[in-house]
Amino acid sequence: MYRLTTYLFIAFVSLTFFGCKKDCIDECKSLKASILENNNENLKSILTSYVTKLPSQDYNQQNLSNLISKISEKCDITGEVLCFDCIMTLPSESEIKLSFVENGTTRSKTIDISHTSENIIKIVGMHD
Repeated sequence: MYRLTTYLFIAFVSLTFFGCKKDCIDECKSLKASILENNNENLKSILTSYVTKLPSQDYNQQNLSNLISKISEKCDITGEVLCFDCIMTLPSESEIKLSFVENGTTRSKTIDISHTSENIIKIVGMHD
């Protein structure tokens, strides 16, 4: 009985760990593909899911850094906050840069980020 319980526990932990890992890999592949294909809608969806996993979704410079850290943790993508609240639109916007290496070439996009009326981070789009 002890042996069966041990095997079931190991199987459960393995499935849980590898299941999450596969989901994370798929999400990273999708994020990179969105950047390569200039697919704004898919990029917004993926990055919004990262935003919702942050401890705070408030629009501030620290949370943009936290967003980049989350992406870097999960994916082989580096990022930096280019500017916070520097684009004087209504509402104002910030920019982050995401980069990764694809087939020996560094690919980068600038992501425009704004906020809702409740001051929650909102992904606007991307450009070169």
